[in-house]
Amino acid sequence: MVANATEASRSGDPVDLGGPIYINWAYGNDGTEQVVGPYFVDIYLDGVLVKRWNGAQIRPGFFIDVTDWADLLDRVSLSPGTHELRFVLDPLDQVSETDETDNTYSIDLLVTGASAPLPTGRLPDLRPLTPEGWSAPLVATSYPTAVTHGPLSTEVTTYLLYALENAGPVSALGDVRVQVSLDGVVVIEDVWRSLRSGSRIAEGSRSDELRGLLDLEPGVHTIEFTIDPGNVIAESDETNNTYTAEFVWETGPVALERPLLATPPSGPPHITLPNLKPDWQFGTDRPLIVASQSGSERSTRLTRGDDIFFSAYVLNESWVDTGPFEVALYYDDVLVSTLRSDGARAGFVNFWADRRMDGVPTATRGTHTMRFVIDPTNQVDESDESDNTFEITFEVPPGFTAPPPSDPPTTSELDASLDGLRDLLDDPRPVLGEGGSGAASTLLEAAAAGYFLATGRVLADDPIDTMLFDKPGFHAAIDAGHLDNFARATPQEYASVLEAREALKSIPGFKTVAGNRIVILVDASRPFADSLNTVAHELGHALQAIVNPDQTDPSSVAFDAVHEAQAQVFERVFWLAIQDYLGTDLMAYPAHETFSGHIDFVVDRWEADLTEEHNLGYLLAWTAVLVDVSISHLGDALQSERGLDLAQTKELYDHLVGLDVSTVVDYVDARREFLDSAADWARVIAKERLDEDAGQNEGSSDTFTPALLMP
Repeated sequence: MVANATEASRSGDPVDLGGPIYINWAYGNDGTEQVVGPYFVDIYLDGVLVKRWNGAQIRPGFFIDVTDWADLLDRVSLSPGTHELRFVLDPLDQVSETDETDNTYSIDLLVTGASAPLPTGRLPDLRPLTPEGWSAPLVATSYPTAVTHGPLSTEVTTYLLYALENAGPVSALGDVRVQVSLDGVVVIEDVWRSLRSGSRIAEGSRSDELRGLLDLEPGVHTIEFTIDPGNVIAESDETNNTYTAEFVWETGPVALERPLLATPPSGPPHITLPNLKPDWQFGTDRPLIVASQSGSERSTRLTRGDDIFFSAYVLNESWVDTGPFEVALYYDDVLVSTLRSDGARAGFVNFWADRRMDGVPTATRGTHTMRFVIDPTNQVDESDESDNTFEITFEVPPGFTAPPPSDPPTTSELDASLDGLRDLLDDPRPVLGEGGSGAASTLLEAAAAGYFLATGRVLADDPIDTMLFDKPGFHAAIDAGHLDNFARATPQEYASVLEAREALKSIPGFKTVAGNRIVILVDASRPFADSLNTVAHELGHALQAIVNPDQTDPSSVAFDAVHEAQAQVFERVFWLAIQDYLGTDLMAYPAHETFSGHIDFVVDRWEADLTEEHNLGYLLAWTAVLVDVSISHLGDALQSERGLDLAQTKELYDHLVGLDVSTVVDYVDARREFLDSAADWARVIAKERLDEDAGQNEGSSDTFTPALLMP
């Protein structure tokens, strides 16, 4: 019986959407034996399982009832019209009965009133997901640890795995129901307490609930995996909530599981000889520098009559030392100098700086070439004899005027670079790779705009190159960049170099150097928001290397943590700058328990391992604001306003970048005792930033940390 009032005694009357809807049901045992279970009691609306109860023991001649069950509208999206409401006992046939044909009762439910208007705008998008390494969003296997389809047997436990994601720009705040049915009968029902934008569920969703539930016959069966079966959650796409597949069950035992043997990664062949090659030293623009004055670390333009100075850099890219060797220097194909070395230690650079060329007193007008050849007489037996030469060509004009710096971008140029940014941040597709948006150039333009707004610097004028790759390209770039590391590795170090190379492939991006350029490499097989935030993070690293290069070289947990704190703070600077310019709140998140819980999860992760530089960096940024007396005004602002504004956050970044190299270790050590209280502050302030009115204005999941969890 269904009614709008409690304790109603009639069924068949219409029910109105404007009021609560109550359902009453009852069933009895007409047999001669007691029902002991286990079994289920189901209610379906238009074929969708609405509620499943565990059936209780019932003696012959007795009955069980439920009155005024009022949760129907929380489990289905009900519309005006006639619907079938079906009551099903023992849907999985777990109880042996004298009559199996009388377990179902249906009524027509007439619904009146008006449906609530469907929301528009930014909405969640719940959909099945195939995680990396899985066969499909739904996997059926006889192996309890497998994530790919395996052989199935009616005599062996079947394990079902499913995975889903919220690919929409906003979170599904409320219960997310998931049902898995076999041949139309629900066998698994899970409820996930909200699903944040960008979040995925895969790990921990393994089930073996088919065991003992069904008397499964051999042959082909259909399994359907449905997310939000009652359409309670308004989504941007309601057509992609289901995945269906057919599986074949045989009889008898299944073969023992044979795990897939992945090909282990390998590095290049280990070298056993030294290797002399031109070296691109950071801060210099090439291995061979030509300048008009001494002391220059970069090539300068020459004019007619200038003195000519040169510097040459040679690296032994190997773990094996060399004996003596020479370097021949040619000017316009004429040998003008011979440089001599007593030998090169493994992994070290030999250089000749601020030398004058014999027989070439001053520059003459025209086009000229300079070339140096390492070990021209092959005194040294090398692992690679093909990389011993470096040549440059340069023009000597009558005079030279240095090019002016680039003009800052205009308002219209900034507007164009950031046009449609909100939609781009909402796009769940990868930037590059299969199914990608192809928005790489748009991302780089947005990054340059954000860099200028955050720093006042024109990115094109700084020695920074940003390179976006699909995943194979990213891995190939890492492989190429590690060749010199392998060459310098001793036999004992080789395995650790290989391990470090492979670990680098799992991160979203990193900064390196090439000559006088800082190079940012980003795995853009990720969504636009994730990739852009990665670029912002690495720009924070790059700017530190430009502004305070002395802070770059030392490698320790303290230095690494300071560098990460800088980049993490710069992420917030970057997004605040864009947000302030656009006049749009890009970093609002709803005041909901799922976000409070995620804040606790993130901070717990920081505190769990403070030997990891990223974790320590986050808390170091908080302690810097709260404890460092030299920037106590920032601590006052944080505690009173619950967050630093753009100018204050940039000041924090500049403060961390400006730390003298000699003070960094002591600076970190002096703040370790405050990390626990910093974590407490981070939790409190982050939760206070949650916005009751965020609603559909929810920010990207990829800016959650810089938005809420940075000072």
